[in-house]
Amino acid sequence: MTKELDFQLQTPFLLYKTKEGDIYGIWFYEANDCGRVSETVHELVKKTEEVMKVKNYSAAVTGGGGGGGGAGGGDLASLFGKAKSKEEAGKNKG
Repeated sequence: MTKELDFQLQTPFLLYKTKEGDIYGIWFYEANDCGRVSETVHELVKKTEEVMKVKNYSAAVTGGGGGGGGAGGGDLASLFGKAKSKEEAGKNKG
């Protein structure tokens, strides 16, 4: 989730545009699910922006390299993958 992704809710579709200008849509059978996922995505974008601000501030104060990109990148597919891995790890513990 990065600021380069632009999301737009057009029920039953959740549309997003990449920084390259490509537009993709996710279709939802249930309109309620579409709205719920849209809200969650917007919350994740907001949290990601806050984390990036903290990382950039911390890097500026300590003189380290700024955040963004890299192995901890924020593309949508990797975030969903990480979330699924965390969910599966939680299930395996219990």
